[in-house]
Amino acid sequence: MQGQLFTEYFLEEGIRATPEWSASVAARQEFESFREAVRQKYDALRLASDPREAFTEQELIRPVTMWARLI
Repeated sequence: MQGQLFTEYFLEEGIRATPEWSASVAARQEFESFREAVRQKYDALRLASDPREAFTEQELIRPVTMWARLI
């Protein structure tokens, strides 16, 4: 996974040791709502004809970051 933001180990195992993971498990319904909202944004982005970095940041990264702060 060279050039990726997170290692494969972290995404599959290490993330489970973080306080954020524990909080998401404790607040299952809120997490599932967040997950569905992210999935909808991601699916819309996949359908974009040629998403550039700025577009991706505006349409996916910023909304997800904002929602994550609210949980």
